[in-house]
Amino acid sequence: MHGHEWDDDGAWQGAAPAVVAPADLAATPPPSLAPGRRPGVAVLLTFLWLGAGNCYAGQIGLGVTLALAQLVCLPLAGLVASITLGVSLLVSVPVWLAAVAVAGASAHARCRELLVGPEPGGS
Repeated sequence: MHGHEWDDDGAWQGAAPAVVAPADLAATPPPSLAPGRRPGVAVLLTFLWLGAGNCYAGQIGLGVTLALAQLVCLPLAGLVASITLGVSLLVSVPVWLAAVAVAGASAHARCRELLVGPEPGGS
C-alpha cells in the first residue's frame, strides 16, 4: 500500500480526507421563525394563501414573491380549467345525448319485441 488506497474489500485505507468547515458556519444560527411566531400558524396561513405563512415567519421577500406568483397562476389555472371544461362539454354532451337516444331506441325495440314478437327477418 502506498498511503491512500482502496483495499480488496472496497474500503478506504489511509488517512481520512480533511473536512474544513468555514469558521463563520458554526456561528450562523439555523434559519427559524421570527421571534414569537408559531409554526402551526405559518402552515395554516400558507394553506389559506400561498406566501402568507412565509411573511408571518419573517421571510417577507419569499412570502411576497409566492403571493404574487399565486396571483398570476390562479387566473391562468382558471382559464385552462374553463377551456378544458368547455372542450370536454363539447365532446361529452353530444356523446351522452347519443347514448340516451340509443338506449331509448334499444329499449323501445326490446319492448316491442316482447309485446308483438320479433320482426320478420330479424335475429
